[in-house]
Amino acid sequence: REAPMAVPDWARESRQPIPRWLLLTLALGAALTAGALLRFILRDEWSALATADTGDAVLDAPRARAAVRVFARALAALGPIPELVHVTFPRKLPVANSSLALIHDGVGSLARLNPAWQVRVHDDKDVLEELRSALAPADFALVQGAHPVERTDLWRLVVMLRTGGVYLDVDRLANVRLDETLGPRARCVLPIFTGFAAGRGPRLFDFAQDLMISSPGNPIFREAVAMNVRRRRACREQGAPAAEDSALGFRCGGVGGLGPTTYMHAASRALFGESLPSNPPPARRRAVLQRLRELHPLVLTQAELPPTETFLLRPRPGEVILGVPWPGPARPGPEGSGGLSGSGGNATAGLAKGPSKRLRAKAREDITLALARAKREFYCAQGVRTVWTGEQVAKCARGQLDAAADSVRRKLAGPRRALAASGDGLRESRAESPNR
Repeated sequence: REAPMAVPDWARESRQPIPRWLLLTLALGAALTAGALLRFILRDEWSALATADTGDAVLDAPRARAAVRVFARALAALGPIPELVHVTFPRKLPVANSSLALIHDGVGSLARLNPAWQVRVHDDKDVLEELRSALAPADFALVQGAHPVERTDLWRLVVMLRTGGVYLDVDRLANVRLDETLGPRARCVLPIFTGFAAGRGPRLFDFAQDLMISSPGNPIFREAVAMNVRRRRACREQGAPAAEDSALGFRCGGVGGLGPTTYMHAASRALFGESLPSNPPPARRRAVLQRLRELHPLVLTQAELPPTETFLLRPRPGEVILGVPWPGPARPGPEGSGGLSGSGGNATAGLAKGPSKRLRAKAREDITLALARAKREFYCAQGVRTVWTGEQVAKCARGQLDAAADSVRRKLAGPRRALAASGDGLRESRAESPNR
């Protein structure tokens, strides 16, 4: 046998145990490394959302930042916007080739420019059936006998949540191609109503409720339906809104409270985790716009001045809208558009390159007046059970205009009588001072 190998003295010494603090340090470092690696693997493009400050305490709060990221991930998980256009009339009318100017330049123009998109016309019966199938029986009973506008306000939210696509009011004008305007990654459009183009006074700030574009399952419409039903139930059972809703300016009664007001509160809660009132201060308006821009391309937005500068209507120089030419040199519209109503000729070919601010303001006012006449014509056509001829519709529209003029004359009758009674004194005053 071989002699055993000699073991050196240093090897005979017992090994010292590893210090516990060193083991804890190594374990903590491994856990942090694994967590960072896992976050890197699972991270998405929305993880860095809402990191920039807006200068608004509410929207810069951790809760609001987290809500924006949650909303973005929920939208990103949805499918594309369906190629459906929803519109509701009291009774169904043809859309594509309608002779009514309101439909021809509105949903009819949208249908002609987007032939791949299906237009669904819903009448009052369809609205009730959709609400019956979507709501609990007790909640449907609350809305069944409500004003038709209230039913439509809730119905559009239900349709957007369940079906998706595009909803527009009948008085929305359109001249855009949706595929080009939306893009492949868009899941929601949130236009901002800032007042009317021909209006005066301070600008407003509200999420527009007369145009909704979304994929089905959008958290905004889930929150909006729930809030509408909850507020309606509280107003019926308690006679007053909850304290939280009252603080936001919501009041029971009236048509607008459960429409645009509730939609603004619900959309902002789904976006930022907290309901925001309409018409906030300028600093908060800028903060809201900054957060919405961060959600691009999932969310598209535009500050609108209806009826002309909107998401669906972008007037081109020389284009004729409801018989009114938009100032500027004529440019060809989208191929196959067929033009808007009255666009057979080019009335503005001789204008200078850039239309002046005054010319655009005049065109906005003229289009606004033309839109009011087109709406009267449409409502006259909807007010009968049989299809009217063009002459009958025109007579009805003239009758409504005459009735409105008579109403103004009656209101002015009192002041005019007082003026006539003092006519002698006025004539004497003019004789004394012709320039007064």
